Amino acid sequence: MIFWILKLEHPQLFPILMIDNTKDESIPHYHMPSHVSEPSSYFFLGAKMVVHLGGADTGGEFSLIETTIPPGSDSGLHLHAIENETIHIIEGSLEITIGGKTCALTKGQSALAPRNYHHRLRNTGQEEVRAFLIHTPGTFDRFVNIAGIPLHETTGLSPAPLTIEQSQELFRLAELFSITIITVPQGGNISTDFKNRD
Repeated sequence: MIFWILKLEHPQLFPILMIDNTKDESIPHYHMPSHVSEPSSYFFLGAKMVVHLGGADTGGEFSLIETTIPPGSDSGLHLHAIENETIHIIEGSLEITIGGKTCALTKGQSALAPRNYHHRLRNTGQEEVRAFLIHTPGTFDRFVNIAGIPLHETTGLSPAPLTIEQSQELFRLAELFSITIITVPQGGNISTDFKNRD
């Protein structure tokens, strides 16, 4: 029996995960090691999103996204009917509301927004916030892929309020992913090329 040890950039955040790499056919394929050498990056509602592992890489178990959230960015109040969302702060301070309770998360702190609990992420400070977002199961990365703008296409793009048409399209797309938007996000653009994404 061979074991692989998955090491992350920030090993203090996650326990060592040992993965059985035997040839036993009873083990689903997604329990095998997965490596993404060039993660996809998007500009999504004003934040930079780097999808380190998506649902396709983990057999749908989870997605791991690193986000950089600029000052003034606000995800808007929303809820996920399918995913639990874990937020872990790498740098900075983020105001988070979950189920009506609001607190500030700082470097090294984490919070869980369970599915069907409304929540909101806001950078009310003057500095960017870096955080890991972990969604279980791993379906949120597809929403980012469709609604986000690939980072290589964002030269000269600066955050701007959503237009009425963009807001309507965001609501429509969110509904397809069982996400309910309660208040419109502030400070970001979304893709206008939804139909050409896979």
